[in-house]
Amino acid sequence: MQVKYPDRQLSLFRTRMMDALNPDHELVRAARRIDWKELHEFLLPCYSSSGRMGKPIRLMAGLYFLKRRYHCSDAAALEELHENIYWQYFCGFSSFQKGPLLDGKALVRFRKRLGPERMDYLDGLFENTWQDLPVPKGTGFPRFRARPSFRRNRRTSS
Repeated sequence: MQVKYPDRQLSLFRTRMMDALNPDHELVRAARRIDWKELHEFLLPCYSSSGRMGKPIRLMAGLYFLKRRYHCSDAAALEELHENIYWQYFCGFSSFQKGPLLDGKALVRFRKRLGPERMDYLDGLFENTWQDLPVPKGTGFPRFRARPSFRRNRRTSS
């Protein structure tokens, strides 16, 4: 499976994502700490040069890091990726993406493709990246996201 490289050219009406982000946010700082080119070269042998193109390595590895960082399920990580501009920046997008980015089994296929040895390498890289950054507090969702409306406590009228 080939690797799909994201298009770096922006359309006329899109703005660069970095222009709207806080450069001191933990995900922006963490994205700068990771050597994405080295990671790409390390994981490239897991992809084939024939067949349908695979998702970008930075997208998949970044989503795996975020899933581990915020202790959420695959489905919650995919939902957060669709809605959160900081998550999209961390995963390598240059502008905010609308619509479906990945299907529900993308992370399962990614973990299966890499195997245990490369997953151990990713776990070590994850630990090194976030060792100096503060651990987010909360129930697994990023601290900058409100709880969904159906989970909020509602007052009952008496």
